[in-house]
Amino acid sequence: MQVTLIRLLGYREWTESLGSDREHLIQNVQGRLHTKISSSFSTYGAFAHPLRYDLMIAFTNGLGLEEHEKIIRDVESASPVPVIMSIATGQTPREAERRASLYCAKANSHPIHVNGEIPDNSEMCIIHADLVDSMSMLKTMSVYETYLKVQRTFIEFVRLVDRLDGIALYLGGDNMIGVTVPSRLDLGQIESFSTRFRVRVGVGVGVRAREALRKATEALDKLRREHTVAVEVIC
Repeated sequence: MQVTLIRLLGYREWTESLGSDREHLIQNVQGRLHTKISSSFSTYGAFAHPLRYDLMIAFTNGLGLEEHEKIIRDVESASPVPVIMSIATGQTPREAERRASLYCAKANSHPIHVNGEIPDNSEMCIIHADLVDSMSMLKTMSVYETYLKVQRTFIEFVRLVDRLDGIALYLGGDNMIGVTVPSRLDLGQIESFSTRFRVRVGVGVGVRAREALRKATEALDKLRREHTVAVEVIC
């Protein structure tokens, strides 16, 4: 498994330089950066997502140093501060992320740090989960109450993905994804989660993250069309 961490250097100092009336400016820049990072990585078949905006994560199986160099140049064109990347491999996403974090914490003159042999061309699994009928909850719950229910479900999803030694991300709305590897995939645990919390789950397997996510979403869409609360896998 291969993970890339993206860090914005001096981000806090930059935000403080904007004065007290700054939050709307920060939000605008974060939106542009999210768009740039997402599109740059997806061009090469990877998937990137913010963790806290000055720190972002990408699942980059199959991407070598040359692709990362092109991406970092593209991202820097939209960033108000310097950008570094840390790339690492591991047996699981969590192991790769921990190894990448060791380098990401050390800011120096090198824009890209590599920990392990890349590219890693092994397969990954993406779990795409969708809370059933969240919009219909608005008939009996307020918008904020519905939001809280989704967040509570996401917390349970994080616990599930953690048991699979994976990484969970909230995509917005009632959608969430988990990334792990085939050797740690446990359909029994996923099916139990699906039944208990009324969540449709699509699972996709592929080398590139974009490929695995496409398959997971295809599986999820099939369940939606069939109005079925279950787990569907596409390899």
